[in-house]
Amino acid sequence: MTKQNRDPHFLESETGSVAVEFAILFIPLILFIIGAIETARFFWTNNAMEEIASSASRCLALRAPDCSEDGETADLIKTRNLIKSEAAQMGVTLSDAAITLEDNTTCSGIDGFSSVQITENFSSIFSLYPDISMEVSACFPIQPK
Repeated sequence: MTKQNRDPHFLESETGSVAVEFAILFIPLILFIIGAIETARFFWTNNAMEEIASSASRCLALRAPDCSEDGETADLIKTRNLIKSEAAQMGVTLSDAAITLEDNTTCSGIDGFSSVQITENFSSIFSLYPDISMEVSACFPIQPK
């Protein structure tokens, strides 16, 4: 036997206590970091979708070239493609079913608006979190030419 095993002060030794404390705190620390990252990613994705909906409703209402063929009528297909490309640039993948476009609709009880609504499930990359449905919408008044 070695001298350390026969040492009566072996159980009182503090050698390696930092490693033991780190091992105890490691899992909660990692879970906290993952939770913070996923929470930040959720809010960033929600903000990106709000920005996309806002700019698309403005584009649709102003009959901008990206959302209209002739500058007079809204082109919902071009607008949907614009929304999907802007979302892809921000790292958000949207399906056609997630995007609802309405031209010359009512917003807050007032007629003459273009409206964009985006509904998408936020999926966490970690299986600890359930999918969360995010819904954003934006309206912009149609500008007469």
